[in-house]
Amino acid sequence: MINNLSKLIKSENYSYKSMRDGQVRLMIKDIQSYRVVVKYLDDKTINFHTYQLKQERAFRVVVKNLHFSTPISTIKDEIQSLGHQVRNVMNIKSRVTKLPMSMFFVDLEPNKKNKSIYEIKHLLNAIIKIEPPLKTHEIIQCHRCQGFGHSKTYCRKMFNCVKCGLNHSSETCPNSKETTPRCVNC
Repeated sequence: MINNLSKLIKSENYSYKSMRDGQVRLMIKDIQSYRVVVKYLDDKTINFHTYQLKQERAFRVVVKNLHFSTPISTIKDEIQSLGHQVRNVMNIKSRVTKLPMSMFFVDLEPNKKNKSIYEIKHLLNAIIKIEPPLKTHEIIQCHRCQGFGHSKTYCRKMFNCVKCGLNHSSETCPNSKETTPRCVNC
């Protein structure tokens, strides 16, 4: 692995750590080297997972007290007219009733002036409050490999079915939904 990496990127652009389960953690220092290594691993169909680059992460806020029936496109246009680049707007639904609430997630494109969105007090004639989202303390689980600590978006490991534990996606599993799930981590 080290010989192959040294052919791809300079040795000062990465470091690695051997993990106790035989896996290797790569820490890559610049974006260009990161992209080269990910492309190489993808091309060689090597099982791995990665994370979204901090520079590409959306800046998420919660807009409160805006009626749930407000069209998402109208909210997006209004926030953009105030000088922010909106990536996505999504209505928040109640965990219990699944009904829409008067709160929206707003994802902004990465920008140095994103924190100024907290100064907005009125939107579409409504008195609103904009806050950072609450931190969840749940451990994230990948829906591809069923591993913990990463998501399926950046996972290139083999599929592990949550229904039967075999190496295929849960969507293509021949077993019914009533089948007792089998944990691949146990």
